[in-house]
Amino acid sequence: MLIFKADFRPTPLKRPRLVRNSIIYDPSKKDKKNWLQCVICHAPIKPFPGPLKINLEFYFPRPKSHYRSGKFSELLKQNAPNVHTSMPDVDNLSKFILDAMNGVFYLDDRQVVELNSHKEYTSKNSKGFTMVMIEEYIGKSEHYSKSKNIKNISISMDDVNVNTNNILSELMRNNR
Repeated sequence: MLIFKADFRPTPLKRPRLVRNSIIYDPSKKDKKNWLQCVICHAPIKPFPGPLKINLEFYFPRPKSHYRSGKFSELLKQNAPNVHTSMPDVDNLSKFILDAMNGVFYLDDRQVVELNSHKEYTSKNSKGFTMVMIEEYIGKSEHYSKSKNIKNISISMDDVNVNTNNILSELMRNNR
């Protein structure tokens, strides 16, 4: 298991761009290189082999608008949110980290079979950071096994077609 803190503001993966002559440009390349330089001291001697489980926690600085003003400027407003629900999307943040660690922390990001991501706010004075946990995948996490209590609902296409035909027939009768 490997756990570390990346003192690098959470950054989303930018979409690759197609430039002239079918050349693909990666606008996140420089950011990924900088992020990797920030965390290279935590890299394993050899990349992890086999299936992996990765947990990512993204911490963003709170905007000034979340705080009160005047002598209470260090206190949060009552309506300040507890979690980060605005841009960037958690999936783009995760993709950035997975791509940046590719080939250094693990052989390929295809090895990641379970990914848990979370984003929230940190203190006013922090620039933001990311907590990363990489571990060998042994089995599904506990929160997945809780879904076993939910009964499976299966509907065949025949049932759907019969119900649709009944509804259409009823509508036709009522509109006459």
